[in-house]
Amino acid sequence: MTDWLGMMPKPRPPRPELRERVLARALRARPRRTWGRGLAAAAVLAAALMASAWWVGSTIVGLRAEIAALRDTLGFVHGAATRVAWVPVRTGTGGGGGGQGGGGGSFPPGAGRGWLGP
Repeated sequence: MTDWLGMMPKPRPPRPELRERVLARALRARPRRTWGRGLAAAAVLAAALMASAWWVGSTIVGLRAEIAALRDTLGFVHGAATRVAWVPVRTGTGGGGGGQGGGGGSFPPGAGRGWLGP
């Protein structure tokens, strides 16, 4: 701020002992604390490893279920006595335009299954 009323006192330099004390405190060597940063880094690394292990485990379980379903379906479709008729299906052609395309497999009577969906 400026002294626009002329009421501020004139600045003085600090006492020499105060200046020396402040400089000594600022320059004094302090013990470094490195354990806290190391522990924090280890905790972050452990959490990342645990999360990635969980993700890999859940992905493997999901892939195993999909592979089992595919083996079941393909084992039935590629069997020696199985005949499959593929039936194209188009849905939802009303209103705004083109519908969903797809199809389904029809098994012959007595095969144990009715439809193999898309």
